[in-house]
Amino acid sequence: KEQDAHWKLVERMVALLEQAIEPGARVEHDVRLFDHEAKIMTQCDVVIRQGTKPRETVTIVEVQDRSRKVGVETFRGWCKKRDDVRAQHLICVSEKGFAESVLESARAQGPAVR
Repeated sequence: KEQDAHWKLVERMVALLEQAIEPGARVEHDVRLFDHEAKIMTQCDVVIRQGTKPRETVTIVEVQDRSRKVGVETFRGWCKKRDDVRAQHLICVSEKGFAESVLESARAQGPAVR
């Protein structure tokens, strides 16, 4: 449980950093967004909203604490979550980094993934 508390602190730090980078954005930590595919609310570590509806841009941030680099299956799950909650962007944060296949896949998606 101590590890869970540590990682929640890291999520909050990421939210604060994002707020500092985009001062006009609305940054929320530990948010539930509607998953249009599964028809349920799903948890997002950090949500960044810019602009106003109907031109609002939504970015989800996935923060992971793992004993090894994030693999492509986890990354694909994050991309599916981005699509299912109808966010425009995905930011991935991992203390251990990412497998080369994840980096290649992220580059192929262009500015939608950071």
